[in-house]
Amino acid sequence: MSLEDIRTTYGHTGEAFRSCVYCGGNPYTEVEIKFTYGIIEPVIGEILTSITTATGVVASVDLFSGQWCDGTATGYITMTSPTGFDEDGHWGVEGETLSGNRFGTILDLDSDGTEKTYGIFYPESDMIFHDGRWICTWHFRWRYQREEEEKVQIDIEEIQDKY
Repeated sequence: MSLEDIRTTYGHTGEAFRSCVYCGGNPYTEVEIKFTYGIIEPVIGEILTSITTATGVVASVDLFSGQWCDGTATGYITMTSPTGFDEDGHWGVEGETLSGNRFGTILDLDSDGTEKTYGIFYPESDMIFHDGRWICTWHFRWRYQREEEEKVQIDIEEIQDKY
C-alpha cells in the first residue's frame, strides 16, 4: 500500500506521514516492475535505468515464463533505492526499455512500476517534533512528558495570592 493510499483510506488526505525514531527502523521504498522481452538477466545489485531516467538497484528477479537467451523472458523485478517517480507516483512508463549498467538494453517495462513503502508511519498530526527528531505521541508521553512538565516554571507568588 502506498503512502497516498494510506492517506486516502485513513482520512489524512494531503497530510505528511513520518516515522517515529523509537518505533523502529527507517522507512524504505521499493519498486516492483513487470517486464517482457528480457534479453539479459539482471544480477542482484545491478542498477537499471529507464529512458525517463528512473533508476533502481535490483533486489530480486522472478522469471515467470520464456527464456533470456531468445528474448522472451517475462516476470517481475524488485528494486531498492528507486528514483525518478513522476508526480503521480509511477516509476517508468509502460513499454519503455530498461538498460542495465553491465550490458546495456536488457528488457521492456510491461507496466508502470509499483511503489511499495515499508515502515511504521504516523500522520504528522500524531507526531511531536522534539530535539530535532519526530516522535509518535505514545513514545513522547512515555519518554518525555514528565520531563517537559518539570520544565514548567511554577510561580509561587501567584499561587499564594490565590489563597
